Amino acid sequence: MAAATLLEQFLRDRPALARRQAEADRVIAASGAGHLVNELATGGPWRLDPVPLLVDGRSFDDLAAAVSQRVVGLEAVLADVYGPRRVVRDG
Repeated sequence: MAAATLLEQFLRDRPALARRQAEADRVIAASGAGHLVNELATGGPWRLDPVPLLVDGRSFDDLAAAVSQRVVGLEAVLADVYGPRRVVRDG
């Protein structure tokens, strides 16, 4: 199904869209997935958009590379925190 057609289908059935949003909100609240930091920053819980964000292949590749880079960095920090603690010692 083409991206425009899928988006048009989502937007045409507003009641179904509202039901999807309510269900997503319920699942997030029931699982405790709402983040306190987001609630403090925005005044409300984290929300999941019921309309998917379509990303082209190039943008997806860029996002995937950025996420991978951050995971590698976080793993290095955690390895140091639970190991030699050079990051903390060196400030």
